[in-house]
Amino acid sequence: MDSPNSPEGPEPVGIAPQATGAFRIEVPPLEPGAKPGRYDFKVEELLSAAEYAARLAEEKAAAEATRAWLAGNAIRLETVEAGHGFADLQPLKRVVGKARIVSLGEATPGTSEFFQFKHRMLEFLVPLIDSLP
Repeated sequence: MDSPNSPEGPEPVGIAPQATGAFRIEVPPLEPGAKPGRYDFKVEELLSAAEYAARLAEEKAAAEATRAWLAGNAIRLETVEAGHGFADLQPLKRVVGKARIVSLGEATPGTSEFFQFKHRMLEFLVPLIDSLP
């Protein structure tokens, strides 16, 4: 897979077989005609059915807590494109506070929307930070 780990990086996979025995893992290509790949598999952890169910329940609870936090704290943006004013960005003033340095990262490198949003954020932040004492 081509993920944030890169085409050569690790891709964690969880498998929950319904019975004991020998298994064959097939990795089909995402795109038709893709070149065959080579994979190395390593078992890092074996869990009992009860342990696996508990792990899944923990992961589901953590994901639900994250969704709830995002629903209560997310700031809705009208657009990522620069030059559209700052009315929707006003709630960020309380997040930025009196910070003189703001770091702008991205979840996936090379995604155009992240670069567009960084441009818009710089438009918003430069006058805000310049106005600090």
